[in-house]
Amino acid sequence: MRNRKSKDRKFQQEQLEPRTLLAADVLISEFSASNDTVLRDDDRDYPDWIELYNVGDEAADLTGWYLTDDANLPTKWTFPSGTVAPGEFLTLFASGKDFIDGDGALHTNFNLAKQG
Repeated sequence: MRNRKSKDRKFQQEQLEPRTLLAADVLISEFSASNDTVLRDDDRDYPDWIELYNVGDEAADLTGWYLTDDANLPTKWTFPSGTVAPGEFLTLFASGKDFIDGDGALHTNFNLAKQG
């Protein structure tokens, strides 16, 4: 066994950048990629939908959050300003229409692929 002397040791220093952990109380609780009769939007269509649920005990601000159907485009659709109250659900239409309809429902700019 070799005796290590202090001159054999190297000291390295690395500056760490601040990081935010992805911890949230908002979950995707349910979705439908083949909505034919369950939920109808303001246009009287039956688009795909995604349901979010806030499991926390405080309102969750979704402003600036993203949803996507493409792992290569994680910021494909940006949430507008808004919150989800504690214990509440928010249903989004994955219609590809990208607007807020007359009933106030959010529509993403993508659809959900039926094949997964």
